[in-house]
Amino acid sequence: SLLFRQPIFNHCKTMSRSANKKAAPADMPEILPAVAKRIEVGQELAARQQQAVAALARQLNYQGSTDPAVLENSARDAIRRIGAGIFELGGYLLMLKEACEHGTFLPALERLGLGADSAQRYMAVSRRFANTATSRHLELTGMSKLVELLPLDDEQAEELAELGQTGELSLDDVARMSVKELRAAVRKVRAERERLKEVNAELNQEVMQHKVKGKVVAQTDWPAALETVSDQ
Repeated sequence: SLLFRQPIFNHCKTMSRSANKKAAPADMPEILPAVAKRIEVGQELAARQQQAVAALARQLNYQGSTDPAVLENSARDAIRRIGAGIFELGGYLLMLKEACEHGTFLPALERLGLGADSAQRYMAVSRRFANTATSRHLELTGMSKLVELLPLDDEQAEELAELGQTGELSLDDVARMSVKELRAAVRKVRAERERLKEVNAELNQEVMQHKVKGKVVAQTDWPAALETVSDQ
């Protein structure tokens, strides 16, 4: 009996392995075409995207890399240069105004294609923020928001640029706020600073009064007849 059972068992295992081997190729034709199709579609889309980017680069006369990471870094550098250009232009205008004879500055602005109001804003921003301690942190702010920051006093401007925050206003807030929101935030920060100055002035005045009163009464050898007056 054992002589017959063993071959039959081995034959069953062989048939099972053969069946498994044959089953896999039967499934593969259903999987491979779908995967291959997705790969093919992805390659076609990538090729079209590269062609579109190359065409746009030719249109813009751009000869650099079109890698997204390189383009992002280049855009960041361009934004930084634009920000620095705000202070640079304002500085040129300030010196031009100082160097021009009376009545010749406005014609110079006309030749530059700048209105008087725009020139005043550039000059005010440069005069206010052009020192190296502040401008390098505010270069990415943009002209419109820099104008809204002009009402800050010197101490607040330095805090914002060097520490990243003055009062409840931070550089992150400046970046995300609209111009209208920033205007309101600057107004609030200024009001808080003015109120703080008033409180400090009142406290200093009160302290000085106490110091003077204590010094006069303590250091004066009052006659007994004047004790009532000294108490008053």
